[in-house]
Amino acid sequence: MSATGPQPEKQSAAPAGRGPRWDDSALQTHHGRLATATSTSTEIVVNVGTTHSDSPASAISVRLLARIAMTPLTAKRLHDMLGRLIPPQEAGGPRATGNG
Repeated sequence: MSATGPQPEKQSAAPAGRGPRWDDSALQTHHGRLATATSTSTEIVVNVGTTHSDSPASAISVRLLARIAMTPLTAKRLHDMLGRLIPPQEAGGPRATGNG
């Protein structure tokens, strides 16, 4: 998998006493245009990819960039963070953070 675009500024240090300390030494940034999810009783799996087609009439092809498996609790936390981040984006308002 190759990274696309400039890498964001490294933000591995968490504020004092809050949140995890991220090791971003293996970080790759991708811009996903399509995401799907499946689940079992023990995990949620999210596939993220980019789409392309050779012509308007051809079937859409998806290049899988990442498959992320997580526990249901982690998926719930992601759901809650996205629920806070998406409405301001849709409204064009100030950007919120997902750190909580």
